[in-house]
Amino acid sequence: MLWPFAVLIMPRSQQIGLIALMSLLYLFAVGTAIADDQGCSEPPRLVPAPAADGNPAPGRTPVTPVAQIAGEQPAGEQPAGEQPAADQPAAEQPAADQPAADQPAAEQPGPLSPSGQQILERFIRECVTISPGTPPFPQEFGFGSPEPRNHAIPQRVVSMPQSFRISQFEVTQELYATVMKVNPSRWQGPRNSAESMTFRDAQQFCERLTELLQAQKLIEADERVRLPTEIEWEYCCRAGTTTRYSFGDEAAAPSDVPPVATLLDAYAWHTGNAAGNDPEVGVLKPNAWNLFDMHGYLSEFVTDAWSTSGREASTDRDAADRDAADRKAADRKAADDSRVVRGGSWKDPFTELTSTSRRPMNADAVSDAVGLRCVIVRPRP
Repeated sequence: MLWPFAVLIMPRSQQIGLIALMSLLYLFAVGTAIADDQGCSEPPRLVPAPAADGNPAPGRTPVTPVAQIAGEQPAGEQPAGEQPAADQPAAEQPAADQPAADQPAAEQPGPLSPSGQQILERFIRECVTISPGTPPFPQEFGFGSPEPRNHAIPQRVVSMPQSFRISQFEVTQELYATVMKVNPSRWQGPRNSAESMTFRDAQQFCERLTELLQAQKLIEADERVRLPTEIEWEYCCRAGTTTRYSFGDEAAAPSDVPPVATLLDAYAWHTGNAAGNDPEVGVLKPNAWNLFDMHGYLSEFVTDAWSTSGREASTDRDAADRDAADRKAADRKAADDSRVVRGGSWKDPFTELTSTSRRPMNADAVSDAVGLRCVIVRPRP
């Protein structure tokens, strides 16, 4: 208790030194108390979701998932997504399709919110009526490739038997989430293409969408939504053309060095232009029938089981003329079979994005480069 008096009788230089030391000790104690009170924890960091193999996927930039894709984000939040950028480095080659593991289960359809109703109405508005035999839609076309290509079908002439409607765009994530109450997509954004679903998920989506559209009287009672057949898909991709692509035979200019394909860039996302982009549907040019992303962006499921010859492909088999019970039984039987996906994707080089491009995919596999497009049909008379 005598130390204050001892300070008073110290020489002035020692008093100043002692006071400075005590001040430093006081500041250190205060700083330690504040740090303990706040926990000294690091701020949270957003980490992109890894691919199934644990590595970031090449060619696109991950974005933070939105809380709810189906038009019902929490107040003040905006859906994430990046605008396309030009002159990006080429993407790497894709990894193999991954088996579906721990996929979130789709919920049963419930009451539609006002935003859900608007999303359904938008889907109907964005469908194009295809009327074979009425210009500009030919009654017949050459299905398959006239030249040998990887997985190509030898070309033959087929006749289109009926009119149908097809979506201008691949199914968007806002539509998929509205129907299935879950969004499995890796590259999230409301108007980005939905991906990472199995073939059976895609079929279930079409069945539920049919129920919702009929309940809202947006389609007739005898109309239904389904995947296109392989023939319907190629007919719409070609849009009346006979060339390799819907805009011509060449994807690359003479000065282009692969994977660059400047002629294709205006119409399709592929390894030559996808890096750094996470686009919405419909950013690039459509084909002559106003259908977008038929080349690239995502490969698309069709109804057909895989066949190397394509001879089993039909304009309506396994689709318009088969009832729901038969389809479900066939799906169960084909659970381990390969299905056909068409059109190529952002993970593919431009040579795999032709109008005849096709490849097999296991019915239970998922890929962030595979999605779907829908058609609306009536039973044939």
